[in-house]
Amino acid sequence: MHQVRVASLACYAKVAGQVGLDGPAMLREAGLQLSGLSDPELRISAGATVKLLEISAERSGFDSFGLLMGEARPYSSLGPLSLLLERLENVSQVLDAMTRYRRHLNDVLNMAIEEQDGTTIVRVELIPEYARTQVLDYSLGFVAKILHSVSGGRWEPSMIHLERKAPSDLSIARRLFRVPVEFQSSFNGISCPTESLAIPLPMADADMARHAESLLALVPLGPEDDPVSERTKRLVIQLLPKGITTVEQVAGHFGISSRALQRNLEQEGQSFALLLNEARRELAKRYLTNSTRSITAVAELTGYASLSSFSRWFAREFGMSPHAWRAAKSRSELAEARP
Repeated sequence: MHQVRVASLACYAKVAGQVGLDGPAMLREAGLQLSGLSDPELRISAGATVKLLEISAERSGFDSFGLLMGEARPYSSLGPLSLLLERLENVSQVLDAMTRYRRHLNDVLNMAIEEQDGTTIVRVELIPEYARTQVLDYSLGFVAKILHSVSGGRWEPSMIHLERKAPSDLSIARRLFRVPVEFQSSFNGISCPTESLAIPLPMADADMARHAESLLALVPLGPEDDPVSERTKRLVIQLLPKGITTVEQVAGHFGISSRALQRNLEQEGQSFALLLNEARRELAKRYLTNSTRSITAVAELTGYASLSSFSRWFAREFGMSPHAWRAAKSRSELAEARP
């Protein structure tokens, strides 16, 4: 069972009351009790939490409920992770740490960082079964708040991107993000100038950061419920754009040998080669659809040393060249956009 920290619902009763809901009653209906939310480090069901947020938005008629949760949750609710993030050198290190210590946030969040032509995109994604509007709003809102808080307000994104349609009340999004928001975007996340990630944090302290990492190592998380194959594929998607493509390199990020990783994958009826190919398919479609990157750049980001090798692989997988696939996708999206 995937879990989230109790701290993720610390502000729920307050927010529910603001939109006319009986917070304690809603929590009880979801199988949660206020008395059980006193320890922020306890873990509760991710499924129950997602359902609670969606039902709360539906019953209140307030379709920005998740954004309101992101706005209300304090940075300090991160617990031990907050001690590390604020002591790092810059925003870039904070993003790396949030990716590395994602389970100290919850079991269902995944962040992917991409850079193109001086712009960095931070994708905020959830395991598909939990990817609902309110929890995506909440997750992105809180991630933006974390980055704003640790930088002492020195860093702001250029734009926020949300796949959802614009809510009926835009005031919460404007107040929470303070920058333009693109609704009905092709992804959920943040874009900013890459150079802005080098902005130094006001409380940076390398010694304190090392102490905080030691403290985080003592926080019990328990085993992750995701199959090894799912975790491997997720990691490969993050590492491919950085040129990491071998089973040895990926196993090293898990802290195990390549043989152990392959053995675990075989037990699930999977192989590293198959997962690598699936990851390449997802990234190729993402880059060809959602960016103006050249085909050569897409080839490099999917781990191919030459355009010809990438083009041959792509034609085998999709039945057409990358150029033809991108053109067909553009025509399809244009047709869907017409009234």
